[in-house]
Amino acid sequence: MKEVLAAATKRKDSRWGIILPVMTFITWLICILPSVYRASFGFLDDPVLVIQARDFLLGEAPLEPNIGLGRFQPVYKLGKVIPYLLWGASPAGFYFIQSLLVLLSGLIIVRLTYIFTGSAVAAGIAGVFFLTGSPVYETAYTLGKSEIPALMFFLLASFAAVSYLFRAEQQKSFAAALGVFAFSLGGVWTKETLMSIAAFGIAGAAMAYCLPSRERSWVYRWLHIAGLEIFAVFIARLVYYLLRPDYSPLYTTYSLEISGIWANFLYYLQQTPDVVFFGLASVFAMIIWHRLLTVEMTEGRIYSFAFALLNIGWVYFLGMLFWRWGNGYYVYIPSALFQMVFIISGYYVMRSARACRWLPALAAIAAIVVIIFKAYGLAYGYYAAISQRINDRMYYEAMQQYAAMAKPGERLLMEQWSFFEEPPQESQALMQQLWGKQAGVHGILTYFTGAVPTAEQAKTYLGQEKIDRYTLTPREGDYILFMPGRNPAYWSIRGIAPFQDEQSRVEKNKMNATLKAANQISAKCLILRNQIPFVAVDSVYRGYRLYQVGDVKHMTQWRGRSEDGWIAGEATAAIMPREGKPVVEFAVEVPQATVPQKLSIFAGNDLIAHETYTKAGKYKVLVPTDKLAGKDRLVELRFVVDKTFIPKDLGINEDTRRLGIMLTEIQ
Repeated sequence: MKEVLAAATKRKDSRWGIILPVMTFITWLICILPSVYRASFGFLDDPVLVIQARDFLLGEAPLEPNIGLGRFQPVYKLGKVIPYLLWGASPAGFYFIQSLLVLLSGLIIVRLTYIFTGSAVAAGIAGVFFLTGSPVYETAYTLGKSEIPALMFFLLASFAAVSYLFRAEQQKSFAAALGVFAFSLGGVWTKETLMSIAAFGIAGAAMAYCLPSRERSWVYRWLHIAGLEIFAVFIARLVYYLLRPDYSPLYTTYSLEISGIWANFLYYLQQTPDVVFFGLASVFAMIIWHRLLTVEMTEGRIYSFAFALLNIGWVYFLGMLFWRWGNGYYVYIPSALFQMVFIISGYYVMRSARACRWLPALAAIAAIVVIIFKAYGLAYGYYAAISQRINDRMYYEAMQQYAAMAKPGERLLMEQWSFFEEPPQESQALMQQLWGKQAGVHGILTYFTGAVPTAEQAKTYLGQEKIDRYTLTPREGDYILFMPGRNPAYWSIRGIAPFQDEQSRVEKNKMNATLKAANQISAKCLILRNQIPFVAVDSVYRGYRLYQVGDVKHMTQWRGRSEDGWIAGEATAAIMPREGKPVVEFAVEVPQATVPQKLSIFAGNDLIAHETYTKAGKYKVLVPTDKLAGKDRLVELRFVVDKTFIPKDLGINEDTRRLGIMLTEIQ
């Protein structure tokens, strides 16, 4: 293989074989390895992954499809066993292994680029570009992202494919073919979206057939690779269906809409424009290279391989447009492939069109645009890395503080999430299953807002326990966690940003609670905003405040009432009758859009108050406590109105909620 490719690339053996990996290693050392420093577990995915690794070693976690998710990732889960085996439940250990996988991917990219170009400069740029792409930091500075090992497996399969395509020896070809199959299977069992690898060999064979040389043996070898990859995908899915329990995977079952595809496209265009640029620039460079191709066989072979890489990048990227939502780390794999193909194709365009007069101008323009997009990628990457890291550090420290202070029966209530969301679920797993603390953790956002899960949320979080709203009511001795923060850029990072929340509802509602622990971290970042100035250096910060609840007798719990006080057709308030207070007072604000408005108040099934409002304005309604059943226990009041409106439909504002009146208890 070396001799064949050397003829095409005019390679001169040199010490670059050592220098290139060192260049990549230094970039990794500066950009990726810091993810290990002061590493912490976050509230998305991390605790459950660590628990699964531990339970697998104990023989308590079989490698089977995930109930409710419709996913099967045995190789990915096995990969988490390695850091647990070496360092236990240490966040730094998990981040270190993850950073090594990123480094390995970078070295394979360097090697592949050097094989195909023979250029030390091109190979060095390929490694640096990969490690400075915008999705890399969002992926590497958090755990639970299977894209990292999935890319590594794809690159290993590609390397094996190179060996198979260019080797004539039968024994070595068999080993290479086995490598293509094994690494493809490992990739699909790491990330299901890598089933797109089946298109790799097909694209290579199609392009090989269309090339001027049109070598039959070369087309056949590409078809062998396609068959191996398709067979790997078939085996992966066959095992999944054989092991899958009898359930409906609603997480991966959703309605596909054009509006959702368009929203994802706009998301990636705004969030990761460097990925889109390198994807389009690679297509442009490949078209020019194709026009400059000669009948020389080896360069044509390299072209077909680059075309297959580009094809997989676009198949993967376009596939992400059809997923139910967008995330920057989803394009980690396309980003790596687009940049590698851009450098390989760009190298051959530069070499083949050296005598063209337009080449210097084109090269200069390309260099300027590339610098702009690489600068963008670094700014976005640093912001993503900092935002995720300080969030995880503050969360992990808050959980450690609670674990150290709390006594049995003193629960942790997370103010900013609902009971069915991931952070409370993962936090409870961290406390109970990883740290052995028998403490309940609940998200109580619905306690404050009165909101109920939407149909989409109920479907997405299938299997989460339905918790009675009274269970979410703070009790004396409970802890409430609030995480203030500020992420002013328009960039979206899953579960982290954009974010702006300065004041706890504990403070807003003047709850009887004592601040037990607090901390915060801030950092300066170059950011993009959707207001003037669009580019600015600004601070991001995240912190935590851990309160302990005191007397809760006179707290009111709402359901069906928005946090700004609006109710639609019906809302309920669970209250404790006030000793020595003959009435409970509520402030009512009636908008002009619902006049005349009728308000009925029930205690259980008994109508205890009724008001009719013929003019818009602010009113008070009094509920006599002697009409409330039970002196020392919560009573549920039900407020019912007969008219509602949607502000956007009436041209009032952009609010799409259905509203009736504003309702607030007067303390």
